Amino acid sequence: MSIDAMKQALEALIDARRYGAGDWSSTEDALRLAIEQAEKQEPVAWLYRDAWGTLKLSEIMPPPVGSFPVYTAPPNRQPLTREQVLECEREADAAYVATRADELRPSWASIFARAIERKHGIGGGE
Repeated sequence: MSIDAMKQALEALIDARRYGAGDWSSTEDALRLAIEQAEKQEPVAWLYRDAWGTLKLSEIMPPPVGSFPVYTAPPNRQPLTREQVLECEREADAAYVATRADELRPSWASIFARAIERKHGIGGGE
């Protein structure tokens, strides 16, 4: 089961409990533990391109130059500090103000979400 699937199951259990569908606390605890353990995993291999441009997997250490880690689960991400969140807010404010009114203007919330993703190393910076 993927971490995303475990998180969705956990949310469903919490919602079910909220609407009086019984006590699922032991299942919730088991899911929380499984999610926590999955997020602590190290890379299982490294993805790289060989001299002919073919994608290859390597399990050797140290990994080949220019390779990317492959996980069975995403790497553990720590919550942002209050200062980091405020920095993302300032970045979103500046980006929102900088967009011209005649352009297709993204919402401030989407700009803020992208700033947080960049802080976590997610996405290509778009």
